[in-house]
Amino acid sequence: MNKLFVFILFTTILFNSNAQDDTSAVRTMTEDFFQYLRSSDSSGMISILHPDLQLGTTFTNRLGEPSFLLESKEDLMRAVAAPKKEVWNEVIYDLRIQIDDNLANVWMDYSFFLDDMFSHCGVNSFTFVKTTEGWKIISIFDTRRKEPCEKLKP
Repeated sequence: MNKLFVFILFTTILFNSNAQDDTSAVRTMTEDFFQYLRSSDSSGMISILHPDLQLGTTFTNRLGEPSFLLESKEDLMRAVAAPKKEVWNEVIYDLRIQIDDNLANVWMDYSFFLDDMFSHCGVNSFTFVKTTEGWKIISIFDTRRKEPCEKLKP
């Protein structure tokens, strides 16, 4: 009986430790993504992205119709690396992380600023997959709107 108890206890501790490590890794990579965006660090950003990254955004167009736009990884990398007059500062909050096996999702609210000037807000959904190199972002989808927004300061 004692051996069974020790085995169950050890397995539970090991599982919880791995889950915490994965959650911490995914949270750190999410935060790193936005730091790389702020500092225009395309080398850092490419290191956390999966080669088959998918990107998309949804918004309501000027006619009031729902719209969806797919973007390429190359578009993202060009935008990050391009010289900018202002800092792209995406303030994220209320992160919700879900992990099952080799799949993770981070859902977060955000407010986007150009320097200190508010631009837009919405929700980001990042999907991560665990690879032999560790966790990588495989998809980034977001919503974009002007209102209603919680305009957090950068």
